[in-house]
Amino acid sequence: YSLAAGLPHFSSGFMRNWGRDTFISLRGLFLVTGRFAEAKALIITFASCFRHGLIPNLLVGCNNPRYNARDATWWFLQAVQDYMTFTQDSSFLLNTLIYKKYHNTSSSEKLKQSNNDNNELNNSSSQISPCS
Repeated sequence: YSLAAGLPHFSSGFMRNWGRDTFISLRGLFLVTGRFAEAKALIITFASCFRHGLIPNLLVGCNNPRYNARDATWWFLQAVQDYMTFTQDSSFLLNTLIYKKYHNTSSSEKLKQSNNDNNELNNSSSQISPCS
């Protein structure tokens, strides 16, 4: 799922998926209207591109993300909180395996630990791969 930031200029191509705009509007477009599965999918898609504490502001098919908004992460966190409030599903992020698109490769040991953690979670968590 994705949202167009503005029609007609941002309705297709590389300018379509704006993280900041997505999370500002997520509550009204998806949560208030009861479209919880779509809201969850958007949250997980952007969470898979979480990098260095940032959510991308521009996401092109999960490739070439642009981390150029100071408040995109704050709107993302607000959307997560709103999702949990509307659905009463306070553990969805803990129970969902999120495949990271970009790993922090500053330490091979951290990557090994991350892979071990993911293998353990594979046995007990639902899996969503938003960028496949």
